[in-house]
Amino acid sequence: PHPWTRAMEQRVQIQDEPLELAWPGEDEPIRMLLGCAPIQDARGHLRGCLVTFSDVSALHRINNQLLETLRDLEASKEEIRRQNEDLHRLATRDPMTGCLNRRAFFDGADPLFEKIRDRQGELCCIMSDIDHFKSFNDRYGHTVGDMVIKSVAKCLASELREVDLLCRYGGEEFAILLIGSDIARAAEAAERIRARVESSTVPGDGDISVSFTVSIGVAQLQPADTTDLGFFDRADAALYAAKGGGRNRVMRG
Repeated sequence: PHPWTRAMEQRVQIQDEPLELAWPGEDEPIRMLLGCAPIQDARGHLRGCLVTFSDVSALHRINNQLLETLRDLEASKEEIRRQNEDLHRLATRDPMTGCLNRRAFFDGADPLFEKIRDRQGELCCIMSDIDHFKSFNDRYGHTVGDMVIKSVAKCLASELREVDLLCRYGGEEFAILLIGSDIARAAEAAERIRARVESSTVPGDGDISVSFTVSIGVAQLQPADTTDLGFFDRADAALYAAKGGGRNRVMRG
């Protein structure tokens, strides 16, 4: 029943009941709030009903505009957040491998080094370099060389935990910080990486599969290390010892 019919039948007032009226030539209906009050005489007999119409079309349009503005603001905030994430990734990650770049690596390593040294915790560094990398670019081209770098990065990441740091240290050189690992466990992880890389291949020309290896140096943070430079230098020296010892091997520094 219509609101005024209900008001008269139930002897109750009805307030702010929404009503939409189509209007010729208008794209949107007229929106109103309807009020109904039954009219009774002195003896309580029903004599009629007082009906009021309040046009709230303008208010409705304003509310819709506000809602649309809020949705646009939320979308803008999400887009800004996404762009900030993209900018942060561009600033801190190597675009080819997704590993930390060198600056971001040291930004994370310096406070970590101080914290672990002060608490006398364990920290190990793994330095890895692709053996004879220049020959891949010379023989197969830079596309194959890039695939080799990506494949090695994937092998290195396979040994990472969430707390560890992986960096593309140079062109074909990588560094890992293993937190809470002594040199024995770090050397075991390095050997698993070396074996995984050795068993990996990338496609070359035609049906050729290109294999490759890495040399790895491992060093552990020592109480005498007052800066991280000696720590990284020992890992780097162990890496070059691995290369000098025949490559495709792990050496401790």
